[in-house]
Amino acid sequence: MTRAKAGEESRREWYPDARMSIALTILPDQRTLHVEPGVTVLKAAHGAGVDITATCGGRGRCTSCRVKFVSGTIPPPTIMDELQLGDGLVREGYRLACQCRVSEPITVQVAPPLDERTFQILGAERPHDLPLPVALDAGIRKEVVHVALPKEEHHQTSDLEELLAVTGRRPDDVAVGLLAALPATLRDRQGEVTVTSFGRRLLAVESGDTSLLKFGLAIDIGTTSVVSSLMELESGEQLASVSSLNPQAVFGGDLMSRIAFVQYDAGNLRKLQTRIVGLLNQHIEQLAPVMRHPLVLAARELFLKVNPEARVCLLPLVAGFVGADAVAVALATRMGETPELRIAVDIGTNGEVLLGSRDQLWACSAPAGPALEGAQIRHGMRAALGAIDRAGLDGGALRLHTIGEAPAQGICGSGLIDVIAVLLEVGAIDWTGLIDVEGSDRLPPPLRERVVMRGEERMVVLARPGEAGAVHEIVLTQDDVRQVQLCKGAIASGVVMLQHVAGVRDDQVSELMLAGGFGNYLGIRSALRIGIIPAGLPESRIRYVGNAAALGAQLALVSEAERDRAEAIARSIEHVSLAAHPDFQDIFVDCMNFPRPIGSQP
Repeated sequence: MTRAKAGEESRREWYPDARMSIALTILPDQRTLHVEPGVTVLKAAHGAGVDITATCGGRGRCTSCRVKFVSGTIPPPTIMDELQLGDGLVREGYRLACQCRVSEPITVQVAPPLDERTFQILGAERPHDLPLPVALDAGIRKEVVHVALPKEEHHQTSDLEELLAVTGRRPDDVAVGLLAALPATLRDRQGEVTVTSFGRRLLAVESGDTSLLKFGLAIDIGTTSVVSSLMELESGEQLASVSSLNPQAVFGGDLMSRIAFVQYDAGNLRKLQTRIVGLLNQHIEQLAPVMRHPLVLAARELFLKVNPEARVCLLPLVAGFVGADAVAVALATRMGETPELRIAVDIGTNGEVLLGSRDQLWACSAPAGPALEGAQIRHGMRAALGAIDRAGLDGGALRLHTIGEAPAQGICGSGLIDVIAVLLEVGAIDWTGLIDVEGSDRLPPPLRERVVMRGEERMVVLARPGEAGAVHEIVLTQDDVRQVQLCKGAIASGVVMLQHVAGVRDDQVSELMLAGGFGNYLGIRSALRIGIIPAGLPESRIRYVGNAAALGAQLALVSEAERDRAEAIARSIEHVSLAAHPDFQDIFVDCMNFPRPIGSQP
């Protein structure tokens, strides 16, 4: 169907008799679904367990759920189709799955999920320059005991009573789930067993002496990625680590999108829970082969494939959107124990900023949103194989680097920051964020013809087909720049607001630590140039600290003292609610602008 046929007649065609069912075939899965007329392709796919990423939560505000029509009548584009996809993709038969409603048998092509091995996901490796002396005591006790076994048939003492006698426990200290296997376990080694406990609770009874085999799992559940680390609790050594994209992302790229997803349908909450629990079980299955006895980690309420009586220790929250990950960052970096004022910026979809010393800690939420993960960017993508991740100038020409040096497919967050920093430096973008098409004649010759106006849209052509191996044109649009300004404005205003509340100048800050998966791939010079971090801090005072939240989880896993420390940190942090502060709006607007070139006049 062409655009000329759009209108009331075509609208009626797309809402036929609801008593019918219609075949929807989804490629490349080759799955044919029978759906109700009028349902969106996205809702039908999710209902059948087919993953189509909807970073904005299915509200038509990004391009992540785009599909290409292979057969059937192509529906007229909605306003959101035209706004997000642009004329080129619309003409090629692309539509947003969240906007496209099924009215006749159709076949659509969904972009295949990227191999997670190609993604840049920061694990929990400890930075070499982050000394952390920890008192290793996870609170898990393993004790070898010898339980007397009955020698005569008329012996009146039960196996449970004998176990309670040697361990000094009461019947209600023993999980019911241990009783079924208890007789066989006791008799396997003539009564020699190892008892695992947490406090007074008996978690497991194992045959023989397994007292030296103490393992746990530290988990960092982030908005975008999940990192699980297998730890040896006696030594604190990390034995293995596995990381994955958060599978909840198909329902929304940021926290607010996921809240909106469940707000009007309680069943969607179970979908989110099932997704994350399923991933954690996959992590457990991948890490368990390293171990030689059952993993002690999670309670039965979480439906994890481990000892149902194992303990779950969740780090405390602070307030608002400042969660346990901020506490874990403070724990790992020891921010509250040094006399120097330091700042930690955990850059992510739902990021946080901490500032302070041993005298006082402040924290606020600084949600960068999903744009730095590629959402709401015309040719944005996550940090996977083929993503433009770095950029620079070479003889006035733009030079691009892709992850894995593979053919360019799109641009990820670190590439966006680099590209905009370069364009700011040469004057292709001004301090307000405007792509200066009118002044392109002042640019280096190789860049002039790349800064263009198409229709009413300003853009910079980063790669033409064949350049950097690209199979299609990759551009940076004016709206892309605005999305980055919103992201960097949120982060920068968080830093500025905490400094404002604490009365701290840039020259009083001894160190700014970049944490989180995105923060550790961010080019520091580019971050300073666009103002995502205070321009008043010299580069020498900025450093990467790795996945500090995951490291904090590891510390809490292996040490009960560290868990107590985390609780004290959460109580001591002063939460700063940005939206409630009277100066926030002005500070946020200022932070959206880019730093002016040195010597320029306001």
